[in-house]
Parts: sequence; structure tokens; C-alpha cells
Amino acid sequence: MTELYAIYTAETPEQAHRQYKHVIERERACWRNHQCPQHEYRLLPWPMEDLPGTTWRNVYTASIHTVKRIAENRWGKTGPDPDKWINSMFEIGLWRDDQFCIEHWVRVDHLPGHIQVDWARARVAYCRQELAQEHENLEKVKKGKSGGSVSYRKKTIAWHEGYCAQARRELQDIAARLESPLTVHILNVGIQPGEQMILI
Repeated sequence: MTELYAIYTAETPEQAHRQYKHVIERERACWRNHQCPQHEYRLLPWPMEDLPGTTWRNVYTASIHTVKRIAENRWGKTGPDPDKWINSMFEIGLWRDDQFCIEHWVRVDHLPGHIQVDWARARVAYCRQELAQEHENLEKVKKGKSGGSVSYRKKTIAWHEGYCAQARRELQDIAARLESPLTVHILNVGIQPGEQMILI
């Protein structure tokens, strides 16, 4: 059995955010002291061979990935879901010397339903934050405060609107499947400062 190691062992999005802040502070302290930061890896309770069918969330974006298979990459290294294009990396981790390390993901499929729904909410909030940033970028371009094309910014806004819609559908599906009702209207999940709440 192949052991797995991870930087993040959080369960909730809030715990993951706190761990992320700790990792960043540690890295900055190392760079200030002219040292290369060394990550603190923890042994996970599951072997690599048990990963197919498990679901993971990205610590930064809350995007979701369900592991499909364990396979070799073009270098002969085994791991979960080798990337399709250059076939050298893996979807949720990488080999560091003789250890397979999951660096930016936490497993969620084994968690209580309300926590899985919290992760889906975090994904919606992240997508809305990115969309708000794109609207701000468009305004800067229109006012000449930033370079770039108005038409390109409008396209990126459309892409991010699509990501938000997809994240909302995912949230609704997970909440329904896990029978964990949403406490706010789906259009108000992840609302950003300055946005108008939807009134029902």
C-alpha cells in the first residue's frame, strides 16, 4: 500500500483557511530568514490505492475533484488521475522524493453532509469573488486606469458568470443529495460586499 501525505488536514473551509494562513506565514518567515521553506506533511489515514471514488476540494478555490483512477504517468510514477495533456503531473498531488504528497486538497466525501454543503458554499463564494474582481477590472479598463480590451473583459465576465452558475448548480445538487437544506436563497450564497441581496 502506498502512503499519502498532505499539508492540509482540515475538515471545514474555515479550518482550511486558517491552515492556509499558517502555511503562508511560515513560508514568509523562511524567505525572510533566507531559507527555503519546508512543508510540514502529515500522514493521511488512507492509502493511494483507496483513492478512486473519493472526492476532494481545493483549499484555495474550493473546486471539486473526484478521483477516477490510479495510473502511471509518462515517467512511470503511479498516482491519482495523471493529467491528460502532458501526462507528468497528477490531479491532486505529486511525488516528492519517495512520498506522494497532496498539497492543496482536502478530502470531503467522508465528512458530514452539512460540511460538504459548506464546501460547496465556499466554491460559490469564491466564484462570486472572482466575478466581482472581473467587473472591477472592466471598470478600470473603461476609465483608462488599466490596459486591456473592453471586449476581452466582457468575455472573462461571461466565463466567470458561467463558473458561478455551475457552482450554484453543484451546491443545489449536493444539498439535495445530502438532504441538507440551504438557509439562504441560492442567489444570495457567497454575496460580496456592495452586491444587492435578492429578496424573495
